Amino acid sequence: MLRITGLALASFLLLGGTADAQRSRVGVYPDWETNKHLSLANEYEFEAYTPKNAFKSIDYPTFINNEQAKKSYDFNEVAVIVSVGREHKAYPLSMLLYHPVINDRIGGKAIAVTYCPLTDAVNVWRRDFVHKGMPREIDFSVSGLLRNSNTVLYDRVSESWWQQFTGKAMVGEFAGISLEPISSIRMTMGDFWNAYPYGLAVSPKAKDPVIPYGTTPYYKYDQAFREKPLFLRHMPDSPLMAMERVVGIEIIGKHIVYPFSEIEKMGALNDKPMDMFVTIFYQEGVKSALDEKDISKSKSIGAIAAYSAFQSGQLLTFKKEGKLFKDEETGSLWRFDGTCIDGALKGEKLKPLKSQNSFAFAQMVFYPKSLIYNINW
Repeated sequence: MLRITGLALASFLLLGGTADAQRSRVGVYPDWETNKHLSLANEYEFEAYTPKNAFKSIDYPTFINNEQAKKSYDFNEVAVIVSVGREHKAYPLSMLLYHPVINDRIGGKAIAVTYCPLTDAVNVWRRDFVHKGMPREIDFSVSGLLRNSNTVLYDRVSESWWQQFTGKAMVGEFAGISLEPISSIRMTMGDFWNAYPYGLAVSPKAKDPVIPYGTTPYYKYDQAFREKPLFLRHMPDSPLMAMERVVGIEIIGKHIVYPFSEIEKMGALNDKPMDMFVTIFYQEGVKSALDEKDISKSKSIGAIAAYSAFQSGQLLTFKKEGKLFKDEETGSLWRFDGTCIDGALKGEKLKPLKSQNSFAFAQMVFYPKSLIYNINW
């Protein structure tokens, strides 16, 4: 039997191929069990670019402690960090590049850690919800479909189609259901080990032996001056460059977009959109997974974390000091993950805001009414 690796499939996708095995008039596999009569989007918005399940999910992986992880992962390797209660887990981005969904549990919660390279969006969603009065828990897989240059997932219960960027079911039995987001940040494995001595990382046993992890098939896709993202039919009307990096924050039902470049200049950006207190931290050292073929040689793009700046009954104003952040009100020192490690507020943790790091076009396509920092106010 012919075995197609994730590298071959992603290269095929980047070269503009389509998945003939899925092709119908609108690029949709004819024997999907999805109820297409229940839909929030026109079927013509979906197109198949790889076969269904070509990119395999990882289901309930085993984990290793930091001492074991140091033998398997490089200090500068980028990971997606998810923390729930006292449990902290690292999901290497090099793994998510070829396995865009990892179904897992953390802190008693069923989660899906998801990644879409075309939008460079990592999103972690709860996999449990209530539907028609009944609690449901589902596992996700990769459909091979794209919509607005963003991965479409499907669940294995109803084969409903879910938008990776929004966590919303667009077609099928669960159409209209929105998953609850779980906060996550990107950081290097070295920073993870230093911050969480009892943290856990996905075991390398979850890897496919034929996939060249540590390399990317999306060579040089990460270019701010790229005129148009791959497979995007209609460019959004936006003053931002389509491929510049931004963080989108949801506040009181509205979406606000902050360019990475603005946050990087300040180190810590303090803002009050709609009279809500926001602080956004920038941390250097995180490399792009979409630049050089050898990811370890890729450019540094940094990482962003957004928090409420209202803590312990007071507004805090932050500035960056080295790899830490200092609030001007108490002089306390805070890590990138929002934990205070020294000063009057030691032991406290900033509340993460609903946020997404991605290329600008994704924010403006899925949330076209977004406000843009330094443009709309």
